[in-house]
Amino acid sequence: MHAQDAFFAPLMTEKASNAAARGQYIFAVSDGVNKPSIASAVARRFGVTVMSVRMLRRPGKERRRGRITGWKPGFKKAIVTIQKGQTIELQ
Repeated sequence: MHAQDAFFAPLMTEKASNAAARGQYIFAVSDGVNKPSIASAVARRFGVTVMSVRMLRRPGKERRRGRITGWKPGFKKAIVTIQKGQTIELQ
């Protein structure tokens, strides 16, 4: 998978906002990407130096609508740490 296809969306939560103050940014990414491709995509897209990338997979959750059960899809997210003193502007 190419580096430009790595991103799905930045996650804007209260926990992500607190992490951004420490230089860590959280992105929901595609399933087939790896750490080096995410690091190169962040460096190219935002013009920052990436220090580390940590990844985790959120499992899907079961949801019910009356008697019928279904599943919300899970997703993969990446926690990207950038060099101290640099920032990323997210909308």
